Amino acid sequence: MSRKGIVLLTKTVVETLGILALFLFVIFLFIGRHLELDVIMNETSYKRNGIILANVISAYPRLIVVENGRMLKGVFDSEKIEEIDKKLLYEEISYPGTTYTITINSITGKTWEIEEDDVKFEEKFRGKFPIAIKEDGGIKAGVMEIVFGERK
Repeated sequence: MSRKGIVLLTKTVVETLGILALFLFVIFLFIGRHLELDVIMNETSYKRNGIILANVISAYPRLIVVENGRMLKGVFDSEKIEEIDKKLLYEEISYPGTTYTITINSITGKTWEIEEDDVKFEEKFRGKFPIAIKEDGGIKAGVMEIVFGERK
């Protein structure tokens, strides 16, 4: 073989490997971006579902104040919270394959927790939302914390 043939063969091999490396780099770049977007979309979905859940619960007639036929969204009734039928709540408000816990804290120091009995879940979203609580004849400020996740 002449020197000219070896040089051309080496040049062709290096060019081919360079093009292959560039092609593989582009493929891995797109796959990596796709996986990253998939994770971001799942996280966003859990966040969105948690926020929707908080809005639905803050307007749930079995928990909020109803005066003269008007529901006061975001104003919870302490007596209704204490008497809530948890099983009914979870039957009426839930996403398939998921569960949640609700913790309501009043500025007066009272705390109520609503959760399903003996259900384990992987936390996907935790959010705090400002609310009002009707207790002791007046309306006090409070916070509702929702922990939302998939059942194990």
